[in-house]
Amino acid sequence: MTGRKAAPRKKAFKTRAGTGCSTCRKAHVRCDEEKPVCRRCTRLSLVCGYTKGTVNRNSTAPFSSTAHRPLLPAILPRQGLSHHPNTALNHSDTLYLDFFKSAVVPWLCRQPDGPSGFWSRTLLRECMRDSSVVDAVIGIAALIRARNEKPSSPSSGASDGKLQVPPSKHYSSALRHYTKAIASFRQRIEATTARSPQAMIPPRTLLIFTMLFAVFELMQGNTNAQDQLVSNGLQLFGGRLRPCPAWTDQQYQLTPPHEALDDAEIYDAESFLIRTTTWSAIFSPMYPRSRQVLAAQATLSVSYAGEGLLGSSPPGRIGVSVQDFWQTWWHFITKAVMWHLRVQTILHGVKNDAGNPGMNDGNALPSNSVILAQLEEEQRLLSARTLLWMIETQARLGEISGQLDTSVDQDPAQEAQLRKDRRILTMLALDVKICYLSGCHALDPTGDAWTHPSSVRECTTALDMAHEVVTRLTAGAASPADQNGRYIYEHLVTDGLLIGLLQLARASRDKTVRWRAFRLAKTLVSGTSMSAVKSFVMGTWACLDAEESARDETTGYIRLSERYEWTAASWDESHSVLSVTITSQGLEDGSDERKTKTATLRPETFGFV
Repeated sequence: MTGRKAAPRKKAFKTRAGTGCSTCRKAHVRCDEEKPVCRRCTRLSLVCGYTKGTVNRNSTAPFSSTAHRPLLPAILPRQGLSHHPNTALNHSDTLYLDFFKSAVVPWLCRQPDGPSGFWSRTLLRECMRDSSVVDAVIGIAALIRARNEKPSSPSSGASDGKLQVPPSKHYSSALRHYTKAIASFRQRIEATTARSPQAMIPPRTLLIFTMLFAVFELMQGNTNAQDQLVSNGLQLFGGRLRPCPAWTDQQYQLTPPHEALDDAEIYDAESFLIRTTTWSAIFSPMYPRSRQVLAAQATLSVSYAGEGLLGSSPPGRIGVSVQDFWQTWWHFITKAVMWHLRVQTILHGVKNDAGNPGMNDGNALPSNSVILAQLEEEQRLLSARTLLWMIETQARLGEISGQLDTSVDQDPAQEAQLRKDRRILTMLALDVKICYLSGCHALDPTGDAWTHPSSVRECTTALDMAHEVVTRLTAGAASPADQNGRYIYEHLVTDGLLIGLLQLARASRDKTVRWRAFRLAKTLVSGTSMSAVKSFVMGTWACLDAEESARDETTGYIRLSERYEWTAASWDESHSVLSVTITSQGLEDGSDERKTKTATLRPETFGFV
C-alpha cells in the first residue's frame, strides 16, 4: 500500500457531500442516497432533502437551501418533519426526538386512563407539521434524560446511540427548546390576534400545546407554572372544544373541519386533561387557578339539569371491545368528576348565602331551595346511571371469567387477551363502585353517611377489590425498575385508582376503612413518582392524622370542628420538604374562626425514596 501512488482526492467528498441528503451530511454519516427519502431519515423520522446543483464544501449557506419533496398523506406517519426548513435538527436533537418516540411515548401510553392515541399518533403527526411542537417534544425528552440519568463523562461512548452527557447539559437543552416553544407559541397568538381581534388559533392546537407545556412543568415539579398554563389553556379552548358541561358527546365538534380524523384522539386528550386537572383541583390546594376556571365552567348555568351533565349509559357487549368499553367509562367519569366540583362550588355558595339571608333578594338567580332540589335530581340521575355501569361491568367480568375457567386447549393469544380484559374490568369495577358511593353521599353536608354500616360494608368490599388490583400492579416494585427506569405502576399524573383510594381515605370516618385505603394509596407511590403525586398522599395524611388525634375514644366520632381540609401547600426548592396547612371544616364552640394547623413533611418519611 505504501508503494502505490495515492489517488487524487478531488472526488473524495463529491459523492458524499454533493449528492447525499443534507441531514446525513450535517450529521457526518454515510447516506444511502435513496430518494425521495433516504433510509436513515425514514428510520429516524427526520427531514430529508437534497440540494439542487453543486454545493461548495466551504459554503456556510443555511439549511434553507434544501429542497423538500412534499410527502403523500399515506406515508406521513412514517416520515420526518416537513414544510419548514427551520425544523431541521442537529445530531443531538435528533437523538432526543428518537428517545421521545421510543421511550417517552410508550411510558405516557402506560397511563391506564391516558389518551394513548393522542401521544402515539396525533402528537407525532403534529411533529411533522409544526416546528414549535418539535421544540416542546425535544424539551420534554431532554428533561426526562436529565431527570433519570446519573452524571457521566461528556466524551464517553455509547453503543446504544443515546446521548452520554451530564444531566446538566440535558437540562440546558430542555430549557432551551422549551423556552423556544413557549416564545413561538406566544408570538403565534399575538400575530393571530393582530390580524383580527376575532381570530383565534384552532382549539386543537391550543390543546396540544397545553398538554405539552403542562407535562414539562409537571416533570419539573413547578406546580404554579403548571396551574397557570393549564388554566389559561382551559380558558382559551374550553369554550370551543366543549362550550359547557351540558353538551352531549353527539354535539361535540372540533374546528377546523380538516382535522376530523383526529377528533377521537383529541377528544380523549381533552377529557384526560379536564379529568386529571379537576381531580387536582378537588384534592389539592396547589391548583387554585385551575379550580377557579373549572368551577366556572361546571357552574356555567344553574338553570339546566339532567342528561347534559352526565356521561352516556354503558354500551352493549355486541361489537364493543373491553378496551372501548373502558374508554367510554373515562368519558363518563370526566363528567361525573366535573359534577362533583359543581356540587362543591354551589354548596359553598349556598352556605355563604345562609350567612347572608338577604344576599339573593331582588335578583334573578334561582333560590337556594330550587338549586338544592336541582342538585338532588342530578344526583339521582348520576347514581342511577352509575349503577347501570356497575351492573354491565360485573356482567362482562363474569362472562370473561367464565370463559377463562372453562377454557380447554385455548389459543394462547386469545387466552392472554381474555386475561388482560379481566384485569381491566376488575380495575373498572373498583372505579365504578367508588364513583357510585361518592355520588350517593355527595350532598351530605356532614359526611356522616359514609359511617353508616351499609356504607362501611360497601367500602370494605371496594378495598378488597383494591387490594387485589394494587398487589398485582405493584408486584415489580421490589424488583429492579424496567428498561425505562419506571416501576410497573408509575405514571405521569394521578389516575382513577389512586384518586379513588384517597377519596375513601378522606371521606370515610371509619378508622379501619380510611387507614386501609390510605396504606393502599401510599403503596402506589414511589421515590421516582412526580412531586405532585407524592403531595396528594402527604397532604391527605396531614388531614387524617389531625382528625384521628381528636377522635372520641368512646364513640369513635370526630366532630366537624376537628375535621380538616387541606388548604395550602408548597415545596421547597429541592422538593425534599412539603409545607402543609390544614383548616378545620367547622367552627369551635364559642369561636368565629376556624382552626389551622401546619406541618412540615418529608417524602422519605412515607417511604418515597
